Amino acid sequence: MSEELIKMVRDYIEDNKVPYIISDTVIERMLNKSRIAVYELPISAEYDNGKVYNIGHKYLMNVSVSNGTNIINPNDYEIDVFNGIITFDSAPTTGIYVSFTKHDFFNAVADLWKYRAGLSRFSGRVKLGDEDLPDNANSREYCIRKYWDYRTARTIQTQR
Repeated sequence: MSEELIKMVRDYIEDNKVPYIISDTVIERMLNKSRIAVYELPISAEYDNGKVYNIGHKYLMNVSVSNGTNIINPNDYEIDVFNGIITFDSAPTTGIYVSFTKHDFFNAVADLWKYRAGLSRFSGRVKLGDEDLPDNANSREYCIRKYWDYRTARTIQTQR
């Protein structure tokens, strides 16, 4: 399940080409800086058909779904880790409990942009002959701008 969240982070940090600039280990380390572990959280069905369950938390990793005594086979359900929604193939007949770690997704993305700024090759406007190089993820200013785009306010005093 954690691979899905890492893929989403790669989309946000514009690092989709292999070989990756930032390794999965660094991404996971940034996500884990502010993780919260939740164990055996009881959840209930969202609709009458009993197949869709909303966990109530977003940006999840290491998700484990159980019926209280046994872990449910991951092939019996699909999970949207970005929105925290579980969709079962058939409606469960017992109570559902979920364990997971949730992450401060956008602050982790912001920290990864800051990390990329440290790795960037050039700063400011760059010309190659009579052409300007594009302002992309290799530019330090671009990375810092993206850092501020994704950074979330910690207190009400610093909200924009």
